Amino acid sequence: MKDLVKTFIVTGIVLLCLLVVFFIASNLEQGIELLTRTNLPKNDPDVELLYKTIENNSDLRKASLKIKDLTDAEIYKLVIDNIKKDNYSKKTVKAEKIVCQVTKKVFFYTEGKSCEVRTIKTSHFTDYIKKNYNLDREIEFTNFNYGGYDCRLDGKKYYCKYTSTKNYVQGYSVFKEAYKTKDNLVISEYYVQVDLSDPNRCRIYFDEEYCANYKEMKREEISEKKIKKDGVLYEHVFTLVDDKYYLEESYVKKEG
Repeated sequence: MKDLVKTFIVTGIVLLCLLVVFFIASNLEQGIELLTRTNLPKNDPDVELLYKTIENNSDLRKASLKIKDLTDAEIYKLVIDNIKKDNYSKKTVKAEKIVCQVTKKVFFYTEGKSCEVRTIKTSHFTDYIKKNYNLDREIEFTNFNYGGYDCRLDGKKYYCKYTSTKNYVQGYSVFKEAYKTKDNLVISEYYVQVDLSDPNRCRIYFDEEYCANYKEMKREEISEKKIKKDGVLYEHVFTLVDDKYYLEESYVKKEG
């Protein structure tokens, strides 16, 4: 009986020691991280530049996003959401009956007299992710439809029937903090997304007049206090590669 009691006591002491060691090690790691990081203001040149890349890009805000794990479909969205006029050529194709024949293989049905067709080289997609995310990988190109772009693949080019669309989902961001370590720069922000076409959601942040006439009115802002109160806290981690920072991952640090 005495031996059994001794065994319980020794086991308890060992477990307690292990817990103490784990606690010290955990706090030591956090302490070292705090000592080796440098806090940065919002107007720091690197912070300003990197914050602009995420501020209005809703595709980069997910519960957990790792750039190296982006799917082809997610890459299509990133590229189309950030496409500029010099990234494509465009032409108007006259419709014959209800068909716009673009190439021998590519055509689009239309109810109008013509189609606006934008041509995007597939190399633009690989160049974009390499330049902006240091992501060097092959993409399995297939037809896709997103953001007003109905894109059909023919050889090494996408021929996209473009239809103008309006997005009434607005994003609002407030900078929280930024810091850098030896190889990383981290930016934290509060973010709120409002679908103006949802009256109940809209009225939480705006008055009746704006929610009834948002299509004709200029974008209204939300107070920083409200965004911090309701917003999701995101953390974006950038990694330094050859003197340039690239987004490595984004994740939710605290739900709103």
